[in-house]
Amino acid sequence: LIQRSAGALEAAEIEIGARPSHFEVVTALAFKNFQEQKVDVMVVETGLGGETDATNVFPPANLAAAVITTIDREHLEALGGTTASIARAKAGIIK
Repeated sequence: LIQRSAGALEAAEIEIGARPSHFEVVTALAFKNFQEQKVDVMVVETGLGGETDATNVFPPANLAAAVITTIDREHLEALGGTTASIARAKAGIIK
């Protein structure tokens, strides 16, 4: 899968003007694998936040649910410095 996807990963790097993160690459490969396996249902956990997360790529029509767990201060620096900013970022998965 990695070898077959190398061209698409290189194209993504050119399109976004930056090298995708490890998480973004692994997430894209996982989604490609799920597509090839023709899975009926996926449970996908976001990485850091929600609004700009690599997992937040599905159109609303393809989502059955979005669940937000406890809002904690574990990602305080990365998501804006306050519990409210963390909540806003996580709420980005809601369609």
